[in-house]
Amino acid sequence: IDIPYLLYRIFLLTHHSKKIRLLGRPLISVIVPAYNEEPCIGKTLLSCIHQSYPNFEIIVVNDGSTDNTKGIVENLRNKYKHILQKKKIYLKIINQKNQGKAKALNTGRIHANGEFLITIDADSYLHHLAIERIMQYFSSEKIGAVAGNIAAISNGKLLGYIQKMEYELGIYFLRESQAALGDVLVTPGAFSAYRKKAIKKFEEGTLTEDFDSSIRTLERGYKIVMAPDAYCYTQVPLSISDLIKQRV
Repeated sequence: IDIPYLLYRIFLLTHHSKKIRLLGRPLISVIVPAYNEEPCIGKTLLSCIHQSYPNFEIIVVNDGSTDNTKGIVENLRNKYKHILQKKKIYLKIINQKNQGKAKALNTGRIHANGEFLITIDADSYLHHLAIERIMQYFSSEKIGAVAGNIAAISNGKLLGYIQKMEYELGIYFLRESQAALGDVLVTPGAFSAYRKKAIKKFEEGTLTEDFDSSIRTLERGYKIVMAPDAYCYTQVPLSISDLIKQRV
């Protein structure tokens, strides 16, 4: 009974290895826009540092934070200096006046050296295989972006569980359906990967920069797919007031 399953797993492993060999290990620029993210940015950056993918840089764009976001990033860079050097990860912080998330992403894009970009919200954190898994979906030059799988953290709260179900049904199921056609309409800002040449800039002057940027990528003739096994965890609002603020 186990033999067919084991053969299937071996096939998946071989297929995955083949994709990685074809793609190689291109340099990736991980962009983290941050505005007053003192409570959570440390955990976010640690999840990036401990990724299994071997060739990437981390760019934190401090978008005019008034708290200690800058200090936390600098302290973390000094504390994990040896690990960063050993893994050859370049962690840099760019400080600018508060201009909004889209502008922060574009600042990161300008300073990015990689041929692929990954965007991560400063209040989210990655599974240690997330970057390696999301990159394997760039199996064709026609694929301009890949949407990661965003998992909600409920913290045992009823409101959190309701949003968790919304994420799994409304977002995951819908995005998987769109991915089957190669036309995912929204690459979530919390965790998405882009072919740098496919996205000229992140759309500014809009509240939905992830949606607008995705549409521009599709308009250029690229496909957008989803990586269901590339997990990013995000804390959902646990109070009615925070939920209303997020939705507005």
